[in-house]
Amino acid sequence: MLNFLKPRTLAQQLSLVMVSSLLLFFITFLVVDLLNQESLEDTAIGHQQLKRISSLLPLVSLLDSTQQTEFERSYSSCHEGYRFSQKPLNFNGELLPELALLISSELGVDKQRIQVQRANFTWSDFSYRDCQPELHFPMKGLVISIETDRGHWLNSEVHSHEWHLRESHNWLMWAWGAFTIIAIVSILFIRHFTRPLHDLQQAANKFAQGLSFLPVKEQGSPDLKETIASFNEMQKTVANAVKNRTTALAAISHDIRTPLTALKLKIALLDDEQIKVSLIKHIDRIEKITASGLDFLKGQHTAEVIKNVNLNALLQDECDSFAEIGMQIAFNTESYLVIACRPEALARAIRNLLENSFKYAESAVLTACVEGNHVRIELCDNGPGIPKDKLSQVLEPFERLSIARESDKGGFGLGLAVVKAIVEGHQGHFSLQNRTDRQGLISVIELPIKSL
Repeated sequence: MLNFLKPRTLAQQLSLVMVSSLLLFFITFLVVDLLNQESLEDTAIGHQQLKRISSLLPLVSLLDSTQQTEFERSYSSCHEGYRFSQKPLNFNGELLPELALLISSELGVDKQRIQVQRANFTWSDFSYRDCQPELHFPMKGLVISIETDRGHWLNSEVHSHEWHLRESHNWLMWAWGAFTIIAIVSILFIRHFTRPLHDLQQAANKFAQGLSFLPVKEQGSPDLKETIASFNEMQKTVANAVKNRTTALAAISHDIRTPLTALKLKIALLDDEQIKVSLIKHIDRIEKITASGLDFLKGQHTAEVIKNVNLNALLQDECDSFAEIGMQIAFNTESYLVIACRPEALARAIRNLLENSFKYAESAVLTACVEGNHVRIELCDNGPGIPKDKLSQVLEPFERLSIARESDKGGFGLGLAVVKAIVEGHQGHFSLQNRTDRQGLISVIELPIKSL
């Protein structure tokens, strides 16, 4: 129910507006009808009621007792009852002399010949015997008693007609049926007209996750077709640029290995051991730079298939791998966690964070927990940390900011950038913050909880 009240798509929003407008129309109608309901007194002096009595008075003055009985049977119904009597019928109700005076004035009848009183009707009064269950008893009403020229009294009943629904029921049913049909047809048209926009939105999400070119069918209104065509052209251009960039760097990395291998062979022939070691170190550094560039591009590339993964097992495996090479690392989690992710990419991101902690800290603690609709992965170490004003800058490619990261054991400034690219490829968030209790860095990964 709450999801229905918070529509996410344009079609859902338009449908909700239409349904809400329909409900508002009927609620307004019922409220206005309720506010316009007449009281018993208003009904008694209403034009329709007085006109009916005025038209009957000349007739009833001519009727004898037999004809009066026939009149009662012919003219009485569930909503219009008459009885003749020798004196006004007594229902032990309150007399309303002011209302009687007003009616006598309207009908032009002597006020002494009119009496109005309140009454609680039962099924045995007037012609109500055949009106169950249409009417509900006891029922409040009024009795207008008028003396005829022959000395008999004509007693006319007045009761409330519940919200006039007897008169408007058919209209309400027809109107509700018509608007329901209109709403259903309109919703179908809305879904049809907004489907191209929905397809475009889905394609944009897939492109953002994988950067692979999947053309969207050009359909819909002319302006929407033009938008889809522009989007297709844009994603084609971006996909080709990424492909060309990756291909170029891979080719450079491959081609540079030949001269580097030749240099290593020539260096091996040198007699000076110190120069030999220094030159090989620089060659190895060149190879690492190209390998790091390729690794960064792999972090941005999200073609790996998403699957349900036991996150606890993935994190524990990475921690075990670094513990085997001497890192003091502990892993804590509060529950069994399964999420939909690209396992190789996510493992690479965790591995990069652990490598940083292994290089610059003595120990670290990796934790995973659920916060709302996200999984929070946190790596806390006791390393040198990062200046507060550089925490966001260090996430950019080729940024090496701390003193430790300028040493020989530092990388090339791509490790954290790869982590950021991988996390954002999972529609997550990656951030860094310094510890407040002591020296150290806290790396935080937040991933949406999803399953296939």
